[in-house]
Amino acid sequence: MKSFIDLIKAIFAAIFGGKATVPKPEKSADEPVSGEPKWLAIARQDLGVKEIAGPEHNPAVIGYFRDAGFPEIDDDETAWCAALVNSCLERAGYSGSKSLAARSFLTWGKEVTKPYPGCIVVFWRNSPRSWQGHCAFYVSETKTHIKVLGGNQANSVNITEYPKSQLLGYRKPSTPANSRTMKASTAQMALLGVDGGIILESQGQINIIGDLIGQIGVALPTLLVFSILVKIVLQCIIIYARQDDAKKKGV
Repeated sequence: MKSFIDLIKAIFAAIFGGKATVPKPEKSADEPVSGEPKWLAIARQDLGVKEIAGPEHNPAVIGYFRDAGFPEIDDDETAWCAALVNSCLERAGYSGSKSLAARSFLTWGKEVTKPYPGCIVVFWRNSPRSWQGHCAFYVSETKTHIKVLGGNQANSVNITEYPKSQLLGYRKPSTPANSRTMKASTAQMALLGVDGGIILESQGQINIIGDLIGQIGVALPTLLVFSILVKIVLQCIIIYARQDDAKKKGV
């Protein structure tokens, strides 16, 4: 209503004289913000994924279980809020909770005292003392509710709100070093390494360094170009090591 009134004032000002400025629409707190965590950006890409009613199952939901370390689950009816959170963390290079229990995140990572977009939010369900819960990524909040981006919310990935009275805690990753995805990548590179093995076996650490440099670049725009150049150099080192090993192996 306020925006509409401001627009009317701007039109009258343009007609009857004076400088008029059309008010810019306010950006929704649910929209992506600069510098938000990589795992939240990944989760945003999955908005709209939903269960398939009937005997069929959504491959995307099954993929969340696989990423979380539970490839034996091949349906989209098993509770999957923790599967999505774990999947996004793993795909971003961070280690998840290794559990499908939402409350497993209460003992994972580090506690967050001031929530920010992307930190993991854990709620209780049915009772604060029960084992049941819900986990998702913090987006924004009102006086009474917390908006989160999560999975298995009305059987889909969406942004919805939960009462603050059901809040159990906020968490964030402690380190990306133990990611299932990162370990797999490092293991694959180790198979390529002979004389250049030190470089190739360390690709996981190189990736971590590259990500950290990228995060610094986002936080400090003046260093953004420098961070990009450093990441390019790191990737060139890896490519050179691969070519050198292949040449020595006669590949």
